[in-house]
Amino acid sequence: MIKELIKIANELDERRLFAEANELDLLMEVFQDHALGQSSEEDWRTKTDWTKGEDHVTLGDVVDYLDQISVEAGPLSISYLLEEGMVGPIIEPHRVKDTNLDFPVIIVKGGGKYQYILDGNHRFEKARKEGRDTISARVLDLDNSETPKKFKRVFGK
Repeated sequence: MIKELIKIANELDERRLFAEANELDLLMEVFQDHALGQSSEEDWRTKTDWTKGEDHVTLGDVVDYLDQISVEAGPLSISYLLEEGMVGPIIEPHRVKDTNLDFPVIIVKGGGKYQYILDGNHRFEKARKEGRDTISARVLDLDNSETPKKFKRVFGK
């Protein structure tokens, strides 16, 4: 298992390294839950999280911030996101079929460009497989002066 994770990590594109590393963390969590016979009942707000150095951010933190500054969901072109190479490997592909497209994906933008999908890779994959042209997305703009410095440190390059 570790050799496979190392192989995947070595093949990662630098632009997607952070997003895919998060997917690998989720894979390890699922593997541990399965191997140990445990199931995680954590709230969605805290179950998805990122740590870099001493900074820790949860999905709930990101959603609360986007709500606070009134970032509404809007359509983004699926073909554009594919062309920009923002989509990483899908961990737990069985989740794609049952995912709910009512919730927008969250995309990180930095340096004036969309960088990667922070949350919603399964939703993106489902929309792509269904042949949709767009997907509902919220953008976490790291170039915005209001964006918390902790977010910039954790999600920036």
